[in-house]
Amino acid sequence: MGFLNVLKRTILLRQADKARDKGEWNDAVYAFTKLIYLEGQSKWDVSHYYEFRGDVLLNDLQDDERALEDFQKAYELYPRNDRAIAKIGLIYSTDSDKKAEAYTAIYKALEINPNNSMAKKVLELLAE
Repeated sequence: MGFLNVLKRTILLRQADKARDKGEWNDAVYAFTKLIYLEGQSKWDVSHYYEFRGDVLLNDLQDDERALEDFQKAYELYPRNDRAIAKIGLIYSTDSDKKAEAYTAIYKALEINPNNSMAKKVLELLAE
């Protein structure tokens, strides 16, 4: 990644963080989208930008469908992203028709990272 792309990435990350801090959710989504399409990045980086955008969509804009798409894309790009996998399980856990998929995602996240606290919490919720 060249110097200009590193600079752009740094600026966009700051913009996303500031927007989140101010509650400007659409601006945060926009900054993460720009980060996703910035050239010269690793799949690991892009996976995490999808995850971070998914966090805003899920937690702040309550858009479960788009958040799920982002978490799935994060997983597709970097299959060891245990946080994205746990978040897929979290979304599935809210749908009674998707409980099996929720368990599968949660167990996969815990297989990658046995200390994933979100996966543990979702597993407890599923057991209730």
